Amino acid sequence: RMTRFCFVSKDPQDKLTRLQTAYDGLELIKTTEKTLHAAQKEGKLAKYYLTDAELLHAAVEAKVLSAKEAEHYQQAREAVSFAIAVDEFTPEQMKGKDASWQSKQQASPPTE
Repeated sequence: RMTRFCFVSKDPQDKLTRLQTAYDGLELIKTTEKTLHAAQKEGKLAKYYLTDAELLHAAVEAKVLSAKEAEHYQQAREAVSFAIAVDEFTPEQMKGKDASWQSKQQASPPTE
């Protein structure tokens, strides 16, 4: 566990919570993707799908995955995407012309 000696908030928006949730889902993602790949090699599933949702639907229909497994896989993928998502900055902020984000950081001094 990456956060063994760290406080982890129950707030899903907390950055450390997001990271830990994503990390916890990685093994599930790896195992499920191996199962899906094996099913594709065996001909139980087509090799190409336009979306993950189509692939998961086909896997459930072919009884490669249960509906619950597909749902957990999708939740784990969403957690990883959420954890690696970056903040969005305006062009003015990127050019350094809008420093409003800095004033917010300076307004609240770090707590010890």
